[in-house]
Amino acid sequence: MKKIIKSFLYILLIVLLAGCSLFTAKAKDFSGSGMNITLTEDFVKSDNVLAQLYIVSSSHIFMGNGESKSVFIEYGYDLDLTDYANLVLETGKKDADVENYSDSEIEFKYAYYESTVEGTDYSYMLVCMESQSKFYAMNFGCLSKNFNDKTKDQYFEWAKTIKVN
Repeated sequence: MKKIIKSFLYILLIVLLAGCSLFTAKAKDFSGSGMNITLTEDFVKSDNVLAQLYIVSSSHIFMGNGESKSVFIEYGYDLDLTDYANLVLETGKKDADVENYSDSEIEFKYAYYESTVEGTDYSYMLVCMESQSKFYAMNFGCLSKNFNDKTKDQYFEWAKTIKVN
């Protein structure tokens, strides 16, 4: 009986020590309106009139919209991706520095900004990408009180999974 109890305790100890990896949410792919992203199974796709693709978890949101480049050309705008990111921020009356990320597989512009919605402060990471025919403005967001360097790192890793077409 003692051997069974000892064995059980050893197994319990191993499970507890390895527990973090056992309870980590698995990756889950989402797509819509020309955007594809890998988040976790903690997220669910939802409907929102403000976003073509809206995905939420209990702590974070992802929302994205695509806009045809031809609309900008019709109005006389000859935009590159940096211009588009700055236009998105300007339209939203947000002051933020647009930065570039690029590697062999992906390129995007990004910026961090804050906003107050109905008295609650939120922090966001704007991610802008382009395809052959569209510009995409996408945001990760959470409550400002929960936004920190770890959150920025997580948003950045999720942003690197985005594909647009």
